[in-house]
Amino acid sequence: MNEFERSQLLRHVQICKFELVDSSLYLDSHPDCPEAVEYYKEHLDHYHKAVAAYEEHCGPINHKSAVKNGRWTWNDSPWPWEIYR
Repeated sequence: MNEFERSQLLRHVQICKFELVDSSLYLDSHPDCPEAVEYYKEHLDHYHKAVAAYEEHCGPINHKSAVKNGRWTWNDSPWPWEIYR
């Protein structure tokens, strides 16, 4: 996978995360809004899919998903600052 594709996958994860944070802020003040709850659930699913796609091609996105097959894989992938060398 080239640097552009990696950055596109990461950007998609960031966009999905923003949608979650933004909708959670709305839900803080409108907890009984069914449309907002559905929006949040839908975008939570998008976020999980985006993270799964990133991790499939690029490795763990954070320390929570760095254990695979009983092995710590966090430092197997290039660090963000190593990608653009």
